[in-house]
Amino acid sequence: MRMRGFLVWLSTLVVPLAVLSLIVHWPEAPRPPSIGGGGYDLENLVVTILTLVFIGTWTLLTLVIACFHKDEARQRHGFALSAIGGVFFIGVLMLYGGNLS
Repeated sequence: MRMRGFLVWLSTLVVPLAVLSLIVHWPEAPRPPSIGGGGYDLENLVVTILTLVFIGTWTLLTLVIACFHKDEARQRHGFALSAIGGVFFIGVLMLYGGNLS
């Protein structure tokens, strides 16, 4: 895997995470109060779970590809991508872990 392939794989992680992050932090118009009681906003919980599932799946996929690839350079790139995915997973847990409770 050349550097271009590495960057393509990395962009498949970064672009969806940017979109999910924009969903959480996009300013929204004020809503009128709900009639008949309070409503529960589950948006942050759902987006956090989707983000963690996506990163976990992506990381495991890159790890499996790295383990079964015969080219040594591609294996190194795959393991590097898995490590990057692990760092992203831990970072998301640290940033948005409060949304899971």
